[in-house]
Amino acid sequence: MTTFTFSSEHISGTMTSPEVKLRVSECRIEFTPYKKEGKKARTKGEFGFDSIDSNTLKKITHSYTPQFTDTYTPINDIGNDVYYTPWLSLAINKEVKLALNIEKLTKQLNGKITIEGDSNGCFIIECYDKSDKECTDVKTAKYIRIKCLKTSVSPTQITLKVNDIVAGAINIHHPKTKQVNVRWYYVGQGEDSLKQLDKSIKIPKLKQWLKQAFNPALIHVKLVNSEAHIIDLSFTKKDDFYDDLKKLINNYTANQENKELTTLEPHNGLFFTKLDIQVDKKNALIDIAKKEKWHYNLNDEIKKYKAIETIANCLTIESKKELPPKLNRRKSYVDSLKELQHTEAGEDNTVHLLISNISSYSTDSGGILLNGGVAKTGHNTANVFFGNGAALENYKKEKECTIEYTPEVELPHELMHCLGLKDLHNAQSQLGVSFEKGKTDNYMDYDNTKKHTQKQQWDILHNSSFTY
Repeated sequence: MTTFTFSSEHISGTMTSPEVKLRVSECRIEFTPYKKEGKKARTKGEFGFDSIDSNTLKKITHSYTPQFTDTYTPINDIGNDVYYTPWLSLAINKEVKLALNIEKLTKQLNGKITIEGDSNGCFIIECYDKSDKECTDVKTAKYIRIKCLKTSVSPTQITLKVNDIVAGAINIHHPKTKQVNVRWYYVGQGEDSLKQLDKSIKIPKLKQWLKQAFNPALIHVKLVNSEAHIIDLSFTKKDDFYDDLKKLINNYTANQENKELTTLEPHNGLFFTKLDIQVDKKNALIDIAKKEKWHYNLNDEIKKYKAIETIANCLTIESKKELPPKLNRRKSYVDSLKELQHTEAGEDNTVHLLISNISSYSTDSGGILLNGGVAKTGHNTANVFFGNGAALENYKKEKECTIEYTPEVELPHELMHCLGLKDLHNAQSQLGVSFEKGKTDNYMDYDNTKKHTQKQQWDILHNSSFTY
């Protein structure tokens, strides 16, 4: 008879031997976060938990390959459905409670349930009954407590067996925690705009957002600056280059035949066209506080940065002298939106997070669509349009809308792009699965409630060129 063993160093593949099929498990044991407190702790990023089942796969995916399902080391012959082994991520000295859901598959559950697989002593594993008392009989246990004592490059698989037959298992991801350095900036137009950002975002809040998003991948996000760097995009007639710039813009907009620029509504100062100057005689740029209803026209051309490229070309003054500092900051910001700033990790592996008081959204008869930010997979600059919050508030004053602005998840979404993740609905080549948009609670999904990430994403984030 074939015997299958589960190593703490390497995880076995699918169990499909005909000899095993002759032996039927007396029960099927599933793991889930324990009660509301466990679900809340998971959402806060205190641990990572990732599970799938056949019914869920049918509901949320267009298609999937063995690359995806094999991640969950499927086990056959535990009940009528394939048993996909869930994943737990746990940092050293951290612990978690997981509910044990024991389903009887035979009339009697006579055999003793044993817990195996931790041959290297990486964990403390204890079972507790409904009265929170430790118990030695797993059959009476309501939850299991797991504490990580040692890290390991390879994952550990813990199995629960009845009469030496596998009834359940859990894979534990517990490598050393890595770090990523993030330098953060406020991008605004004038003092009032920048003050509004500072009022809305505080260091403790920002750290909490990043912790709950990246901890499950065992990544610590270090903010390298204690206060935000300031990028002020405004300028006035007092600036020495104002007249030259005004003349340049007037000539450009009057002579160019590219309608992509002229058909855009002015957008909080990011695009400064002839219309911007006509509207605001005092400042060359639009004042965000007074013109917040103006917004992006999110058509295909804008998504592809054609309009932004047009503006960047407009800013390139044909002169051998360097750009004035204020104008150069603006051009650097526009260049970052063009995704031309950096194509790979720099020497210090720092990711730059630009939190701007600029809004990016479109409206039609169906409602409002927010564009949370811009970042290219693997690049080191993430732009977040924090001005969407004010734009949404103004929209709600005129029309009914249930959408909420959620910077606490939009911001990590863009940073995850920098560390290598693709949007979930476009991640077939990366994850081996095609998800329906908005059907998951994944950080990289769209039109959803973002809470969690998956095991394959943990690996991509953890192994990013920006982590160390």
